[in-house]
Amino acid sequence: MASYRALLAAAVIVVGCGHGVASHAQNYPPEGYAPLLFDPADTKYVFRLNGIPWICRGDTFCKPVKIDGVADKDLAQAAIEPLGYAGPRYLLSYKQTNFEKGKEVVLSCTEERCGKLDSTVGDAAWLGNFQVKQGDRMLNRTAILRRLEAKAGRAQLLWCTESDCSELPVTRDTESYLTYMGSGRSDGRTVAWLRDKSGAVLSCSQAEEGVSDQLACDKSRIVLKDFPAAPTVAAAPPPPPPATPAPAAPAPAANDAERAALAASIDRAIAAGDFATADRLMADATRRFAGSSAWPPLQQKLAKARADIRQGETRRLIGEARRFAQAGDFAHAEAMLQEADKQMPGFAETAQARAEIANLRTARGQRYRDRQQFEAAIDQALETNRLFEADRLLADYAQRYGQDADYRARASRLAELRGAAPNQTRVAEARTHIAAARQAMARNDFGEADRHLDLADKAAPGFPEIAQARADLARRIAEIRRNPPTQTGNLPPPPPGPRSQ
Repeated sequence: MASYRALLAAAVIVVGCGHGVASHAQNYPPEGYAPLLFDPADTKYVFRLNGIPWICRGDTFCKPVKIDGVADKDLAQAAIEPLGYAGPRYLLSYKQTNFEKGKEVVLSCTEERCGKLDSTVGDAAWLGNFQVKQGDRMLNRTAILRRLEAKAGRAQLLWCTESDCSELPVTRDTESYLTYMGSGRSDGRTVAWLRDKSGAVLSCSQAEEGVSDQLACDKSRIVLKDFPAAPTVAAAPPPPPPATPAPAAPAPAANDAERAALAASIDRAIAAGDFATADRLMADATRRFAGSSAWPPLQQKLAKARADIRQGETRRLIGEARRFAQAGDFAHAEAMLQEADKQMPGFAETAQARAEIANLRTARGQRYRDRQQFEAAIDQALETNRLFEADRLLADYAQRYGQDADYRARASRLAELRGAAPNQTRVAEARTHIAAARQAMARNDFGEADRHLDLADKAAPGFPEIAQARADLARRIAEIRRNPPTQTGNLPPPPPGPRSQ
């Protein structure tokens, strides 16, 4: 409480000095004060004073919060709500008529500067803060439920760390429409409750509190009735018909120039991959100029463009699966093949790749049937600093031969190399690139995301977090190609085959 008072008093002094007011006693708390969030671990306190957001850190001076793209005069009229914190970062929701057409956006903030988390708009709710223990450190995570404006309120459950936010499988893998109900403690865990369209209530929590680095959502036994319908208002009686009905206006004659311009617009939208616009223009064209011979060829061209996109994306996913398999990551390889199945069920090339990967997995198993070959492979991985590969090989070795003296000696050597400063530096560099890649994913800049993951691979080959980020990138690209936005942005053309190692 003493720290809290010091923080608030500092803000009052700063505001008072700025307006030349120090002659009269201040109310405590001052008028116009409203708390937003307080992070005791990082000692940051965010609140509003006369509508302006402020941040205080420890016993230092408080500073007004600036939001990129927002004029200071608009801050006092905005709706600002807390969305939690993670490490030095905190998140807010912001809504104001002069910003993003009055739609609610999520802000990612560090110190006194905030910017949009991504380009997505939609109502957001804070589900609560959670903790994850890593080594001797306890890290904060925050969970956010966002209802996407562009997808009729489809839910997006975000799990935010100190560097990025990622969508959790509960909404990423299924189309869900959820509403936040409340949070609290249940069975010794922090739980957030969500309601879906059917009335079923989901309970979302860490599978193991303080350990699991994500939320898992399960249907509870609670089912609620539908929301009450909006009250109906009696319709006004229709006006009496006119004594003599006016003759209908003649329909405008079809204009050849307008029809040609519409056809050209549809063709440009198809060429740009903007299928949503092409669909809208095509519906307008067939309604206004029904029976025109210009539309069937364009409809065929649109269908073929969509099929080409699906086939290209399927081949890209197959290439990703082969790349994972070459690295010995068969779990992620199968996940990519399953994504390929969603794009084009029954595609022959997917079945062929699955068979080839199965053969590769068998061959890798047979390669180390001889114990000396197995030990030599582990030693080579340790000597070349391929520590994550050595870790996987040691796990296989333990399953086959047990944790004997040879295993313990190599495991000790691996632990020594992992704790050394050069390896820690490489892992830190890789994590920096992974964070940058996830930020690029959030704004659909997939080429930039891929570049950062390549750099992460060079820094720490085989690092498991890189594989997970690559899998998330592949899923994100697949999702965008299945449901393309109005503007295609930075979607890369799908490569014809697997990536080079």
